[in-house]
Amino acid sequence: MSGIFILAQVVTLYFDYRQVTATRMLKGNWNWAMENHIVFFNCPQEAKEVYFYQILFNYDQAILNRLRCLSLLLAMPSKKRAFPIGF
Repeated sequence: MSGIFILAQVVTLYFDYRQVTATRMLKGNWNWAMENHIVFFNCPQEAKEVYFYQILFNYDQAILNRLRCLSLLLAMPSKKRAFPIGF
């Protein structure tokens, strides 16, 4: 008899835990642990694929532009060589 009682208690605790977690998620009190993630809010109901493809394309273009700027900065001569007096 005690085994059935313990099993019932474990199952009850599990379902209570799931209910508490779902409630915390819905109310915004949950730690999602999304490090280095992009979260989209209010995405359109129609043409979702086109919307996300455009976002990814623009994101890739922004990264390429940053890399171009970085390569230009690295290619520039240092201040000491260009201006030996120290301008």
